[in-house]
Amino acid sequence: MQFFWDLLRNRILISSIIGWAVAQFGKVFVNFVLTRRVRLSLLFADGGMPSAHSATVASLCCAVGLYQGFDSAIFALAAIFAVVVLRDAVGVRRYVGVHAVTLNQMSDAFNKAIGYELLSNDLNESQGHTLRQVAAGCVTGIVVALLVYYIGR
Repeated sequence: MQFFWDLLRNRILISSIIGWAVAQFGKVFVNFVLTRRVRLSLLFADGGMPSAHSATVASLCCAVGLYQGFDSAIFALAAIFAVVVLRDAVGVRRYVGVHAVTLNQMSDAFNKAIGYELLSNDLNESQGHTLRQVAAGCVTGIVVALLVYYIGR
């Protein structure tokens, strides 16, 4: 039981989880502003504005720096981890989504050409993030880490 209490007192972990949650709720809010519809399915969706991956690692990195010191080895580890995740979110994962769009279009054209559905065209096209979505996620995560740090003092 002590393990769970220790987790609840870990402000670095709490910052990261709250950063993720704020970003996910932010997706629902942004979608509502744009479409005037509430889509709760976005709470667990990949892609979108802001990037939850970015918010999570930015919050983690900032919280580690605040609690352990920006000159600590663990901050260096968190910073490198954040850079890898951010690069992946805006690079590799972004192009997976772009390729999914093209492959879905190709399979749709092929199916129309042969007259029946032979190939599935249901690849997830919303993977990855734009640079703006990643930046918004980073700002979200940093703000959350700062709030958790200063409120918890």
